[in-house]
Amino acid sequence: MPHDIGAHQIQKILDGFGNLEPHLEEMARERGAELLDEHRRVRTAAQMKGISYRIEPKLPPDILGIYVFLPAGAQQ
Repeated sequence: MPHDIGAHQIQKILDGFGNLEPHLEEMARERGAELLDEHRRVRTAAQMKGISYRIEPKLPPDILGIYVFLPAGAQQ
């Protein structure tokens, strides 16, 4: 993919990132709830009592990368 086309695609993603934030934050909350359930199951199985847990996602989540995927056989 020519550099200018790739850069344009990345810029479109960055410009629309505000639309993705609510979805990413909801995913972080859901993953936090799943993690809390996993901790509780382990502590119950270990017969640990009198311990309380709380999971609090740190929002907004960190974005580690943006990728532009090309179809198989695409020329670079």
